[in-house]
Amino acid sequence: LCRRLYKMADPRVNAHPSSDKEGCGSHTDKKKKKEIFEELFQLQVKFNTVERERSRHLYSKRHEFQTLFYTLEETETKLTKQRNTEGYELKQQIEKIRSNVAHFKRTLHEGKSGSLFVEKVKQTLEDIEASLLAFKEKQKDIYEQLLRESQTDI
Repeated sequence: LCRRLYKMADPRVNAHPSSDKEGCGSHTDKKKKKEIFEELFQLQVKFNTVERERSRHLYSKRHEFQTLFYTLEETETKLTKQRNTEGYELKQQIEKIRSNVAHFKRTLHEGKSGSLFVEKVKQTLEDIEASLLAFKEKQKDIYEQLLRESQTDI
C-alpha cells in the first residue's frame, strides 16, 4: 500500500504533458505530496517494527509476561461472554415487558365493559407491574454487586 502511494507521489509517474506549463505552484504541491507519502511510508515501517516486537515479546516462551497475558486474555474472554449473556437476558426481560404492554393496549382497545373486562385489565396490569419490579430488582442487585466490587478494589 505504501509503495503504491509512494509511486503516486513520484513526479515521474504522474507527469502530464500539461504539467510543464502550470508553473511553480504545482511543483510545490508535488513536493508536499512526496514528503507526505515519504512520511507515511516511514510510519508504516515503524508500525510494522513495533508489531513484530510486540508479538515477539508476547509469544516468547521465555518472556516473563506470557502467563499474565494469557490470564488477562482468558479473563477478557470470560467477561465478554458474561456481558453478552447479560445483554441477552436484558433483551428477553424487556421484550416480555413490551409484549405485556402491547397486550394491555389491545385489551383497552377492545373497549368492552363489565366485570370480566375489568378483571382482565387488572390481571394484565399486575403482570406488567410484576415484570417491571423483577427487572428493577435484578438491576438493583447487579448495581449493588458492582458497587461492592469497586469498593473492594479501592
